[in-house]
Amino acid sequence: MPVAGDLADPASVAQLVDRDTDVAFHLAAIVSGQAEEEFDLGMRVNLDATRGLLERIRVAQGAKLVTTSSVAVFGGALPPVVPDTQVREPRSSYGTQTAMADLLLADCSRHGFVDGRSLRLPTAVVRPGRPNRAASGFASGIICEPLVRATSAASPVPLCSAGRS
Repeated sequence: MPVAGDLADPASVAQLVDRDTDVAFHLAAIVSGQAEEEFDLGMRVNLDATRGLLERIRVAQGAKLVTTSSVAVFGGALPPVVPDTQVREPRSSYGTQTAMADLLLADCSRHGFVDGRSLRLPTAVVRPGRPNRAASGFASGIICEPLVRATSAASPVPLCSAGRS
């Protein structure tokens, strides 16, 4: 059941996570371009909220936590297949905040405070709704803009994308 709240607010997190919580999925983020422009907001959401959620899970004694990561933690050019041994050298606020959250999750998992998992997902294209401020937003534009211009009732183009709510 989806619940709205502010993950940077301990009271909101306390309402979301208790001893009966088995798994929490933390997918919230201030994305690349916005995290660079609004440093304090990026830190609050990308790092502080993650730390608060980890602390709540530790106090509530151990739900699983699934988060997402980003190739932004590596910075620069990458090989076609990124190995587990790839050095983290973020070159943006978003990459740095995400790397810190990844390391914090790993450390809390090492201590047994949480059973943590971090998934590094590829760029999502053809996002529903208005574009966000991700640096990778151009990828959706490459697909969406021509379709908006070319698609009409007379020439529909079937697509698969994330659902709208």
